[in-house]
Amino acid sequence: MSSKERLESSAGAPARVGVTIDAVGLDREFSYSVPEDLSGRLAVGTPVVVGVQGRKRRGWVTSFDPDPAPGRILPISGLDDYPLPTDLYDLCVAAARRYASSAVHFLKHARSAAHGLPAGLLGPAANSVGFSNRYLRLSPCDSALEVVARMVAAAAAGGHRSLVLTGTEIEAAAFAKGLGDKGISVAVLSRALPKYKREATVHAECVVATRLGVFAPLASLGLIVVVDPEDKAHRNQSEPTWRTSVVAAERAHLSQVAAVMVSGYPSPENAHMAKVMKPRDESGCWPLVEVVELEGRPEALVTAKLAAWVRTLIPEASPAAPVALLLNRKGKVNRYVCRKCRTPVTCERCGAMMAAGPPYAEPGKDAPDSPLHHYSFATEAGRRGFDALFARGLLCPRCGHSTPAACGNCKSTSISPVSVGTGRIADELRASLGLEADLADDSTPAGFEPASGLVVATEAALTRLSAAVGVAFVDFDQYHFSSSFAATNRVFRAWYKASVLIRAARAQGGVPRLLLQTREPGSETVLRIAARDPAGLLAADVAERKRLELPPFSALALLRTGDARLYRSRLAELAEQEGGPGAQVELAALSEDRLLVKARDHEALLACLALRRKVGLPALVHVDPEEL
Repeated sequence: MSSKERLESSAGAPARVGVTIDAVGLDREFSYSVPEDLSGRLAVGTPVVVGVQGRKRRGWVTSFDPDPAPGRILPISGLDDYPLPTDLYDLCVAAARRYASSAVHFLKHARSAAHGLPAGLLGPAANSVGFSNRYLRLSPCDSALEVVARMVAAAAAGGHRSLVLTGTEIEAAAFAKGLGDKGISVAVLSRALPKYKREATVHAECVVATRLGVFAPLASLGLIVVVDPEDKAHRNQSEPTWRTSVVAAERAHLSQVAAVMVSGYPSPENAHMAKVMKPRDESGCWPLVEVVELEGRPEALVTAKLAAWVRTLIPEASPAAPVALLLNRKGKVNRYVCRKCRTPVTCERCGAMMAAGPPYAEPGKDAPDSPLHHYSFATEAGRRGFDALFARGLLCPRCGHSTPAACGNCKSTSISPVSVGTGRIADELRASLGLEADLADDSTPAGFEPASGLVVATEAALTRLSAAVGVAFVDFDQYHFSSSFAATNRVFRAWYKASVLIRAARAQGGVPRLLLQTREPGSETVLRIAARDPAGLLAADVAERKRLELPPFSALALLRTGDARLYRSRLAELAEQEGGPGAQVELAALSEDRLLVKARDHEALLACLALRRKVGLPALVHVDPEEL
């Protein structure tokens, strides 16, 4: 029964209500009496303020006329300062069930979203549009902004407000500006909107927000658009690990409004929810591709073919449309191996792979408790060479322990880099071609324009640059050999984003504008990209997932607990006692602290996860993990 049905079925104004306090771990309901001034103003989901042990706490009405609690029942102190329509409360409850979590998590999201918008925009949805769910796949020839603007304008013509959800605040600001330039009145959801701005009168046909905005109680809402739903920013990384696209589709269904997913790189998880639409023939929209096979040393990434490709395109390049070389590692040298004992150089404290660190000083070098600091060199030239190559020392990215550049296993100073970063690539280009390159990463601001026509960057350049005459993936195996079963979709995303940049530069001629360096040039993924066949890439991914019974052909949850094997045995025993869940799920202890739960669908998965409260052991639950 929905919140609205429960409200309508209640006879008269309730004398008591059950209230859930804003505390995730409490997980219980408290009884409060309803004062006369609030009689008839409460519904299931209404935000209220109540007294708890002499303190005022926020909460939500979750039931009417509960069984009376022993002792004196306190009255509700008042209403909280934001609305929560019944369909949005139902959304929070449904999302909590879908992701095996507490509804309080999502109710807090709804409050934060409401506090990020002017009060005049808040209220119930339109309830006159009717539910529909579509998935629109774009090609590099199409503009996501143009497509979204047409849908928002059509909704505004019908008197309905639109909610546009992007992955990052940078993208939200860009969409807000683009829609505003087209004459659409736009408001941007802010996480910390001052009170005077919340009380200001604002008119907006469209609200642009990041994933938190999916819980915003917008008045007259008629359309929800999720831009690039596969972007990792659309996934809440902490528990509960919910996804914008899933919650948006559920909200559209509960509020009876339209939901549209707009993406150039759909994944099987989202594509199966609605029909994938291709606006036009896209054969000429994807750039020509050159594939280069990597050979030799692992750190030798500036190949002769890459240098020749850069030399060919650099005359066309400019700061507004540079040549972009992408590598998802920063710095000059990132990982090392010992040439004497052939083992990776790891941290002596926690065992993590060591990375290049800050300049290293050796206080207490001769102290007896620091044997790693004792080095001997046969010649002074050897010492000078060591100091020149490894002046920065090594730093553990996990625990922060720093050492000189040496093997923690055999104490040898003969170590070699096995992976390099963007700084090293820029240095090699300067040495081999005499070209100065700008560096860019996640800290680079939006609208970045390099000083030269050459950029060496992490994948962040795909969203920071506005155009590029050519894009090279210096080490494409970073995507290709990922341990995630979402690796193909990450490949698809990088390919699409790079193609959009190349199209924006209006590059002409038959020169390949996209270059891939890989150690597996004959893989199906690389061949599909070289053939400019996005539909085939998606179909191959779907077929592989079906063969391996991965989502969407199954439902997964990853549990992190102290003893995965003990947790598995207890959960399996409970599932067998219950009958149904045991026959539909598989339990596998992946390590000492990780347990995988696999089911045929989400209903079976949630039925099994509902038993975890009886296990008696703490566990963090991640539904729909991308990596195992």
